Formats: sequence, structure tokens, C-alpha cells
Amino acid sequence: MFTREIALSLMALSSALPVQSVVILQVYNVLGQKVATLISNTSMDIGRREVDFNGINLPSAAYFYRLDVKTASDPAQIFTRVKKMELVK
Repeated sequence: MFTREIALSLMALSSALPVQSVVILQVYNVLGQKVATLISNTSMDIGRREVDFNGINLPSAAYFYRLDVKTASDPAQIFTRVKKMELVK
């Protein structure tokens, strides 16, 4: 049973980067409180990336993840994506 709980609490978030970028990926609860930082100002090369989110210490609920991408060539240019996800245990 413990193994099953862990498996249900792991989620993979993925995105593709068209250019070398600096990435921030954070998870928020429905109140807007940050509950996790998965990537913090990390330089990443072109390509598809996948990040595991372990919500074992969080309750089953709706969460939002926010992906901020700054291109290495123009740090003033920022792409932001916010998506909803459900954590079910």
C-alpha cells in the first residue's frame, strides 16, 4: 500500500524548450500559496524536459503549476504558462 501511495503522488510535468532558456517551475495551491519549487533559475538547453513532482506530503486537491521561461539571448523576454493539475491519493 505504501508503494501505491507514492506512485499516485508522483506526477511528471513536461515541456519543450525551443531555445536555451532559464527556467523556473513552481507549484501553488488554490489559495495561491507556493507549495513547491521544482526548478529554480536553472539554465536549460533546447529540447523536451520532464520533471517529477512528488506530492506525498500534500493533501489530495487541485494545484497549479507555473512555468516561467526567460530566453538566454533576451532575458527581458519571458514566457509564462500556468496549468491546473489534480493530486489524487
